Amino acid sequence: MEQDKGQKLERILSKERLGDYQTKKAEAYQASPLALYRWNTLLSESLYPLLQTIEVTLRNAMHQAVVEHISDAAWLQSPKILETRDLEEVKRQEARLIKAGKPVSAGNLIAELNFGFWTGLLDARYEMKLWRSRIIKRTFPNMSPKMRTRHYLSRHFNKIRRLRNRIFHYEPIWYWQDLKEQYASIRTAIEWIEPAALVLCTPDRFLMTYYRPAEVLGW
Repeated sequence: MEQDKGQKLERILSKERLGDYQTKKAEAYQASPLALYRWNTLLSESLYPLLQTIEVTLRNAMHQAVVEHISDAAWLQSPKILETRDLEEVKRQEARLIKAGKPVSAGNLIAELNFGFWTGLLDARYEMKLWRSRIIKRTFPNMSPKMRTRHYLSRHFNKIRRLRNRIFHYEPIWYWQDLKEQYASIRTAIEWIEPAALVLCTPDRFLMTYYRPAEVLGW
């Protein structure tokens, strides 16, 4: 890259942001901070289809499973199901929908509630209310029965949530030693819910981007 252009990019991105690309781990790649920043961007981009798919499929599968089990499409507004803090979050999203002039329908409400809300429903506080029932099998029908526990799912999805938050807040992930395993874990989670949904993640460019950084790092 031209030196002048590189200086302009460094100035606009800020020294603080590029500092994460000037660590001892970065030295092993023998690449400029800007090249590593670009690689991080491409890695994040390649994971976006998977993250989008798991977030949408999880919330819809969970909602449908609860509705089928308790025969109540309005369970998200029920104090018999949700604890106070989660009900308050639902109410906040209802208010946002009303302010935006949108109907407070189940579909709109499900979409407004963030990934943290849905993964939070896998916490131990919902063990008895939700997961000691057929809801867990209906949500994750393709998961091995031996693995299909609330505790295991909570750990799995909270790990995905942390990666998702890093990516959506433009934070570095390029140096994560288990990034390839985390990629595989998202694909596995989608398969637990509906394997056909993986078609929404094609073309899948993650492994190509992960294993061939030289084409980017020489930038």
